[in-house]
Amino acid sequence: MKNAQILSQIAMSKLDNPSLEEIVGSFTDIPEVESCFQLKFVMFFGRHGARTPIQTLPNIESVNWDKETLFAEDKDTEINYVVCGLDGGTRPDPVMEHYYQRVVLKGGSFGGQLTSVGRNQAYQLGQAFRKHYVDKLKFLSSDPSFDDIYIRSTNINRCIDTATCFVAGIYGDQMKSDEKEVLKVHVDHAHTEVLYPQQELHPSLKDKWREAKHEHHHIPGMAELVQRARHLLGLPEDDKIDMTHVKDDLSTRLVHGFELPPQFDDDFIAELSQLGPKVLEHALSGPPGEKEKHLQLAAGPLLHLIQQLLHQLKENQVKDKMHLYFCHDTTLTTLLFALSIFDNEWPPLCCSVTLEIYQHTDGTFFIRVLYRGQVKKIFDRTEEILPIDDVISSLRPLSMSWEEFIHSSKCAT
Repeated sequence: MKNAQILSQIAMSKLDNPSLEEIVGSFTDIPEVESCFQLKFVMFFGRHGARTPIQTLPNIESVNWDKETLFAEDKDTEINYVVCGLDGGTRPDPVMEHYYQRVVLKGGSFGGQLTSVGRNQAYQLGQAFRKHYVDKLKFLSSDPSFDDIYIRSTNINRCIDTATCFVAGIYGDQMKSDEKEVLKVHVDHAHTEVLYPQQELHPSLKDKWREAKHEHHHIPGMAELVQRARHLLGLPEDDKIDMTHVKDDLSTRLVHGFELPPQFDDDFIAELSQLGPKVLEHALSGPPGEKEKHLQLAAGPLLHLIQQLLHQLKENQVKDKMHLYFCHDTTLTTLLFALSIFDNEWPPLCCSVTLEIYQHTDGTFFIRVLYRGQVKKIFDRTEEILPIDDVISSLRPLSMSWEEFIHSSKCAT
């Protein structure tokens, strides 16, 4: 379990692991807007909490991912819910879960599953969210009303579970009564999902992922780190090791309090923490000179969804007050690039991008963006709150409908 070395590594680099204090401190000390602005709508995109690894390291003794102890549910996070399709009907086939159930770890756990650590992270983030949007701003009622909130997740259990724990953090015991409306978590089919980049469906995206993961000369310093990882793992010189898999194994160990393999010292972890986000950058936004074109493929359908909603808000066609989306690190990364606020760090577990839509007393709409619960200036602008038309205009070159994405994929084949 955690010792001084592990604590120093967490403090030094963290990889993508936030401290619980960082999560609890989200949505605090947020500057108030001028009195001429009224909050009308909130769009929240949150990454899932801590999970079991999807890939484990070769030639290294795995930790014991004990299925009997890792998933103990806290009563605070237990609420009544149902998973349904986007149309409110039957849940589509969870294709990715079939894959994860083939990844059986030492201890019997499946890969990619939200653990009790992740459940608590999501619950704590929900509580921080409540303090701001319910207790302070009174934007949401303290009594659960799903006429006001729409919840969508990718059709992957760790994101669905994060969604329910997050909502439990907002409404707590009020969600446990049988008299309360059952929470609906909406999901889409895997082959039409816009909440993550669809690299398997587009040749250009797939090529960039392959380059980022295996052709390391695109990222300065990565080839040397890869060679060092091969040596530490006892792999042959020509082994095409994927450094995202190395990060996945090490970061999931850290967040769950397990010791790291002794050969991975502080210097290696620090360098992996620094270079790892470069893999995301190359895979999702492409090399310099191709960023707009490539980011459109990675984020275009998601940005199209956002733009459609912003247009509907301008026309007063949206009846609810908040949309909550639960997704992945790749989702958050593309949003950060699109908004020009990527900070060269891997988006941490349970981090979020929040779009607040305000209406001015003159009837016009404005947007303010928060990342990890703190206000950010987007598009390299000096103002913290921008006219909605400016945001729509800035996102338009990157936006792409699902039909346009599929057409582009066919043309690239």
